[in-house]
Amino acid sequence: MATGDGRLHGKAWEQILIARARSNGLLLLKNELSAKFIGGGGVKVLKSDLDFRMFDRSNPITRVSYFDAKTFDDPYFDYSWLQDNQIQRSVTYGEWGVPSGFVVWFRPVNEVRFYKGQQIAKSGPGTRFLPEVGVRLGSLHDFDLRAIYAA
Repeated sequence: MATGDGRLHGKAWEQILIARARSNGLLLLKNELSAKFIGGGGVKVLKSDLDFRMFDRSNPITRVSYFDAKTFDDPYFDYSWLQDNQIQRSVTYGEWGVPSGFVVWFRPVNEVRFYKGQQIAKSGPGTRFLPEVGVRLGSLHDFDLRAIYAA
């Protein structure tokens, strides 16, 4: 699982994703957190959408996809390491034909993989996901996000 420097790895990973999308001819937009004011001058952070929405205009009709970006210190991840609301949001988008899920960089094996939300939800709690069960996008230096649309 992510160590104390996980946030630094996560922020760097997001910047790499944005740059790679641009080189793949895709528009990648970060979905920022939102909040609402509550009584007593407080603020409540609202559950966000998946991290990114991505657009591919090379198709006859502009396609959109949604995904959350994850990076792990281990060559696997467990279902419990993901947020239930993100899994469910990804499943909902998938049910409507929108490619959605999780783009994962496994740092120890330098693999970038895509996992559909439906795949994760169907496997369920207690499941450990290895790189081999995700759609291979490439290594950190050559991954191609366009493969998400074919997954």
